[in-house]
Amino acid sequence: MALLKAHTSYGIVSGKPGDSNAAISDFLGIPYAKPPVGELRFMAPQDPEPWAGEKNCTSFGHACIQQQHPNDTSPADFSEDCLYLNVYTPADSAEEKLPVLFWIYGGGFSGGSSANPEMIGERLCEKGVLVVTINYRCGALGFFSLPELEQKEGGGLNAGILDEIAALKWVQQNISAFGGDPERVTVFGQSAGGMSTRMLLTSPLTDGLFSRAIVQSGGGLNEADPVRTRADFTAVCQTVLDHLGWSPEDILAKDAMEVNTTLMNTARKILPGQEVGYFQPFIDGYSILDVPGKLISQGRYHDIPVICGTVAGDSWMFSRKVVDRLTDEKYLRGFSYVASQAWANLNVKSGRTPIYTYYMDRIQPPRPMRGTHGAAHFGSTTPHSSDVPYIFRTLSAKDDRFTGYDEELSDLMSTYWTNFAKTGSPNGAGLPQWPLYTEQTPVAMHFGNDHSAAEEIVLSDEEWNTITYTQEHPGLLTSLEGFHKINEGSL
Repeated sequence: MALLKAHTSYGIVSGKPGDSNAAISDFLGIPYAKPPVGELRFMAPQDPEPWAGEKNCTSFGHACIQQQHPNDTSPADFSEDCLYLNVYTPADSAEEKLPVLFWIYGGGFSGGSSANPEMIGERLCEKGVLVVTINYRCGALGFFSLPELEQKEGGGLNAGILDEIAALKWVQQNISAFGGDPERVTVFGQSAGGMSTRMLLTSPLTDGLFSRAIVQSGGGLNEADPVRTRADFTAVCQTVLDHLGWSPEDILAKDAMEVNTTLMNTARKILPGQEVGYFQPFIDGYSILDVPGKLISQGRYHDIPVICGTVAGDSWMFSRKVVDRLTDEKYLRGFSYVASQAWANLNVKSGRTPIYTYYMDRIQPPRPMRGTHGAAHFGSTTPHSSDVPYIFRTLSAKDDRFTGYDEELSDLMSTYWTNFAKTGSPNGAGLPQWPLYTEQTPVAMHFGNDHSAAEEIVLSDEEWNTITYTQEHPGLLTSLEGFHKINEGSL
């Protein structure tokens, strides 16, 4: 019988049978921190208040404050009171000690929600794991720093990253009540969630909070977005406030949606660059000590099992500063998978622990493209985020035109992910073997248009050049200086 009540350290929560499978229990909208409102706006998260009796946790909590995309017509449920998580469990009792997959959504650190239908954890739970999905603060309410905030305890830091860490601490304290094993927690996330996973992997605050990591389209040695120094980031925040004529008191007193929308729109208007949103993680010296790609290149990250991969349409993310000069599809293809391959190859050369890598180029049903990048045509048939519904087994929530092959691929990918959560290896009986990337097996698991196999995916000298260049220039790619080590002048 499904587990429908759990005793957490803050009180009893009651859940409900899953919508797609009544053998799965859904505990939705569990508070993992106090609402970050009033004086707690911009502050590090604080522990939630305990409650008496049973808390009904059968519906999602509010999504965090963010701008709604113009193409999204459904009513938005945004609030500052948003620090909630969801637990999907197949356990019948609290004694089962099942592995845990801890999901961090993407959205450019500007938005996202754990209630996204593509990220419902029920179908993934059917493979013998718990799934935890969280909300975390994004945009200006998640990442903002001024001297006035820095003077307050817990202020002027990466609040959004600290939210993720607070949720991980909650899992360590409470997941056993849902039948989960706190010693087998795998953090996985895509895009900004993948970037967050690397930040958690390199943070001094997360030792012992998780035992494995999966980085999906979130970089490797390279960054998709700038990770500024504290001084540079504070200058950005101050410049925007000065332009608006706002004081620090104004951003604490004004409506949260107005603050976020006005700050983000103003930053895009008055500041140069191509960032998704200017209010993103920065080097606060507390949760993030340096650019994650640089820390990884130096081996300064938790020595735990890692999977890192991308999809074909990620090319623009890791070359956006120079994308208009990259017209050769060999270079563009190289940048679509360089995140995993440069990291894995460097570990081989340095003798560090090998990682697993993957690459997906399965053609997706046509859909409108948001935005146009110079490299959008390369890999646009496998757009950014394509892997998410395959792993969650939620293809039908995305599109009804997927085929039987897509369902088989979804079953394969989700099995690899859950095996990794269970053992630290994606491999299992009856599956194509997925080797670690080593000198003897310099391969990625290739989830292709008509097959899946461990293959060498680097096909040309031009593609090797992207790997070499990334290893020599960890962080954000802003220049092509010295890029043509193999094919001088070929661009």
